[in-house]
Amino acid sequence: MQRLGLLDQLMFKLDEGGMSPMYMCGGMILDTADSPYPVNGDVVVDHLAACMQEIPLMRQRLVQDPLKLGDLRLVDDACDDVRKQVSGRTLAAPGGYDELTEAFGRFSASRLDLSAPLWHFEVIDGLADGQIAIAMHVHHAILDGSAAERI
Repeated sequence: MQRLGLLDQLMFKLDEGGMSPMYMCGGMILDTADSPYPVNGDVVVDHLAACMQEIPLMRQRLVQDPLKLGDLRLVDDACDDVRKQVSGRTLAAPGGYDELTEAFGRFSASRLDLSAPLWHFEVIDGLADGQIAIAMHVHHAILDGSAAERI
């Protein structure tokens, strides 16, 4: 069990209290044209889930005592199945810029489940030229920008 720092606890409490979401949101597009292996959305979902399973922080969630008197702490999630944190979406092929930005917008507008590990990835396939996009939410309570970039 790891105690969360004061600033990280503040980020979580602001989000929990209904303020603006306190997480980073980003996206990337993968060009699969030069891959020697067949790549589709399901393959990327499985790969991301396997990678995240190896990072202890990504298998943890925040808990606090019932009276909310003590500090927030990170504990291993009993379910421990990071696959629930990586979802997939398929656009009507061939998805273009407008369809992708709409999918990114819907993802960005969604909120994280604060009772689960504080991150979520969505793999978006069906893009033109076999490209695949990944949208990400990572809560500031568990990662700052430079740590998220390393992961």
